[in-house]
Amino acid sequence: MSVCALADAAAVIAEHIGVTQGFFVDMMNSRAQELGCTNTHFMNANGLPQQGQYTTARDLAKITEVALENELFRELFCAVSYTVPATNKVKERKVVTTNYLMSKE
Repeated sequence: MSVCALADAAAVIAEHIGVTQGFFVDMMNSRAQELGCTNTHFMNANGLPQQGQYTTARDLAKITEVALENELFRELFCAVSYTVPATNKVKERKVVTTNYLMSKE
């Protein structure tokens, strides 16, 4: 999947959850502060570099720790491969991690 496709997907998700991308980013920043991520500030929902956006490994670890409490996130995050079900537009497809630290192949 291309970076543009991932950015587009992030935009759609952000608008679905937060109505606008800007409001969703505000929600992300509020949640990061609630988690004690004092060295993180998001400027966009897609994670691509943007002036004014920053974080630390420690803050990302805090965010990941909380995200892993969500069963679906944990299943997808820890999967070496995942089969995306068919829709009315595309057939079933399998995606495989590019993280070679997780892959046994």
